[in-house]
Amino acid sequence: AGCSTSLIGKFISEFSPNSKLYSVDISHLNVQISKEICCQNYQSYISWYAEDSIGFLKNFNQKIDFLYLDSYDWFPEEPGLSECQKHQLEEMKASLDKMNDKSVILLDDNDLPNGGKSRLTKEFLIESNWICILDLKQSVWIRK
Repeated sequence: AGCSTSLIGKFISEFSPNSKLYSVDISHLNVQISKEICCQNYQSYISWYAEDSIGFLKNFNQKIDFLYLDSYDWFPEEPGLSECQKHQLEEMKASLDKMNDKSVILLDDNDLPNGGKSRLTKEFLIESNWICILDLKQSVWIRK
């Protein structure tokens, strides 16, 4: 509901003012909450979209420097592959051709039962020649 958007927006305003943050959530309510908690000092660095992230990423026509994937909630009681794992993998596939040589990928809800949300995405990134540089509650990836 906007906590990461607020933090990243603040970072951009202080350290990379020529950058733009695109925040996407399927919930109109979450988008509205995010807009409300983002300080007026850095709202100009953020564009919000209330739509499915996979479709947004497929149609996104710019290079991505930093990609943070945190769709869906993680429910460890789901057997086998969960919907959030499948969704995150599809987000990553939709984004891969938009990443540049110095892009960074941050995956949320990683260190959880059954591999957390990031299980399938991490397998895909390894196959796509990305390197994991942090693998705790969140997982951070860069190109080889």
